[in-house]
Amino acid sequence: MRYVISRFAGDFSAIFAGSDITDLRVTEKRLRHLNEHLEKLVDERTVQLTQTQDATIVSLAALAEVRDPDTGAHIERTRTYVKLIAEELRAKEPYRAVLLDAVIQTLYNSAPLHDIGKVGIRDAILLKPDRLTHVEFEIMKKHAELGAQALDVTEPCEYRCHCYPGAIGTVRCRN
Repeated sequence: MRYVISRFAGDFSAIFAGSDITDLRVTEKRLRHLNEHLEKLVDERTVQLTQTQDATIVSLAALAEVRDPDTGAHIERTRTYVKLIAEELRAKEPYRAVLLDAVIQTLYNSAPLHDIGKVGIRDAILLKPDRLTHVEFEIMKKHAELGAQALDVTEPCEYRCHCYPGAIGTVRCRN
């Protein structure tokens, strides 16, 4: 019995199999090449997805900065602090298995979102040059929850419930 590899939308859609050892070796070689091709495609798509995600985060952070120009340097400082804190925590036993390099990088990349909720704070409070009153300060502290609510629609619950809370955890845990 023999199946021929056929093309479907640019990719192989069937496996070639034969009855003798030569056919088997040819099939193994073709499968290896197909596997390498698929791995390359996955790697390329992962890079594209990461670039899109990073661009989206930077754009959203820029939105917060437009409303509050003082936020810009604060965002960069916060990114650095988040990374340094995560790296320090990784040295401690309960965090060693969780704070892998990729997780720390994701925390660093999503840290600019921690102030995205400022877009929901009235200008009279957000841009007030003087010291905030107690009531105004309480309103200002709500920006973390406002940001988490805005991002809530982007992450399915099953993702948030794992040990790494993602961007929403970064925003919600801000205060």
